[in-house]
Amino acid sequence: MALALSSGHFHSAMQAASRTHGRARAALDKMHGVTRNVVRTAEVGGSAFGFGLLQGRLPEAKQKVMGVDIGLGSAVLLHVFGFAGIGGDYAGHLHAIGDGALASFLTKQGILMGARMAKEAQLKGPKVQGELGDNGIEGQDLSDDELADLSRGRR
Repeated sequence: MALALSSGHFHSAMQAASRTHGRARAALDKMHGVTRNVVRTAEVGGSAFGFGLLQGRLPEAKQKVMGVDIGLGSAVLLHVFGFAGIGGDYAGHLHAIGDGALASFLTKQGILMGARMAKEAQLKGPKVQGELGDNGIEGQDLSDDELADLSRGRR
């Protein structure tokens, strides 16, 4: 028995192969995009962690080079190198590592600023306004008994 292939069968098989190839190419392109995002996220997060580790390990005096924080200075240099094309095809990786260094620097600044704000809020004490007015106390400290008398209107 002979195998008979017509040009129509061959044409159908070629179209099916072409569609399969197109779907495979689309899936591969999507995977490249996902991989690119995963690599960038790993570079940013890893460098932020590394710079944070360095800041935690080094004494404060050694965290600056020529008066510039190592995280901030590294971020600027890495971005300059990336924009200058020094990394060639890998310039995007320089930018990602620079973003991590900048994230680490800004996180440290946020922590320091938050700590300062908390300390200032603690020093100012609670703010309480009432309907008692000054009643001649002129900001002086009151004992518990004096405060109780004042609240009952006995002063």
